[in-house]
Amino acid sequence: MKLNHTFLFEVREDEHIGKRLEHIHRLAEMASFSHAQALGIGDDVIRPLGKMWLVVKVSTKLMELPVFAAEIQIQTTPLFGLASGVLWMVEATCNHQLIFEQAILWAMADQTSQKAIRLPEFFGQFEQQKSLVKEKIKDWFPLDASMIHPTRVSEPQVVHPSHIDFNHHLHNTRYIEYLFVSFPVQPREIEIHYLAPILPNDIIVFESCLIHDTILVNGLASNHQQITKSCIARIQL
Repeated sequence: MKLNHTFLFEVREDEHIGKRLEHIHRLAEMASFSHAQALGIGDDVIRPLGKMWLVVKVSTKLMELPVFAAEIQIQTTPLFGLASGVLWMVEATCNHQLIFEQAILWAMADQTSQKAIRLPEFFGQFEQQKSLVKEKIKDWFPLDASMIHPTRVSEPQVVHPSHIDFNHHLHNTRYIEYLFVSFPVQPREIEIHYLAPILPNDIIVFESCLIHDTILVNGLASNHQQITKSCIARIQL
């Protein structure tokens, strides 16, 4: 059930590392959404049923960043077996060299409440790989909130309204860009768990600690009335 996609990398080398990382995440997400549509489980089918897909976790292993205008081949493979979601495995190559691998965990949610719900019965048509999915999730998403003991707080950033998606909150790949404004490093691995939506004009700060070669992060969002933990993240250097 693999599907291949081809994209051009459209961010120049002199752009901020956050923009370059955001772009590879966006291409991987575009590929998975295109594959979902080809399988008949895309937004064109789900949204008329009052449901939506939410990206809840992403983990990326980065070998190298492509150069501007490079042609990237992305292969997506969906794994089924979760009660309320799909795990997408992604491999990206450039000039026949692997440049990044990724796991993207989707959850199906009710459009009104944006709370996770069970997959519709028609998902039973796909091969259920429960043990494989659990193994992949354990391998790709080792981060736990209890591991994070912050010692540093980043400068605040205000969410720009142009970065809001059609679900009316900050697009998950844009969050990558905000994260790497605060941590302008080139990572080997990035793991991020999205915990709560971020709205236009929210203020984001990142609490962090450095353990050996890994930055562990709590993302916090404030709307001047309350502070919400919006993500946890792991950046391996």
